[in-house]
Amino acid sequence: MKALAPIKRGDTFEINGQLLADQVTNTPFDLTGYTVRSQLRGTDGLIQELTATITDAPNGRYKISATPAQTVAWPIATLSTDIEFTSRNGKKMTTETMSLPVMRKETQ
Repeated sequence: MKALAPIKRGDTFEINGQLLADQVTNTPFDLTGYTVRSQLRGTDGLIQELTATITDAPNGRYKISATPAQTVAWPIATLSTDIEFTSRNGKKMTTETMSLPVMRKETQ
């Protein structure tokens, strides 16, 4: 499980990523015609459906995000997420699961 950098409640959450077809040559996976989605989960189940967009389909680039108004309600815990890509014909690919430590914000 890949660990993401911790986030404090009430901060902006954003992952800008690139899906690669070949890890050795860094060849991007063309996401044209795909949709992307991601959910944040804790021990009690679904916390939030994250905002997920493909930002540059031919180069495999995407963004997963949540606003400060959304993250302020996240529990203080280590949560988990992954990213699912679905083609027009229903083929699905999912990234590895990532852990996200959520911390209390001191400056409010």
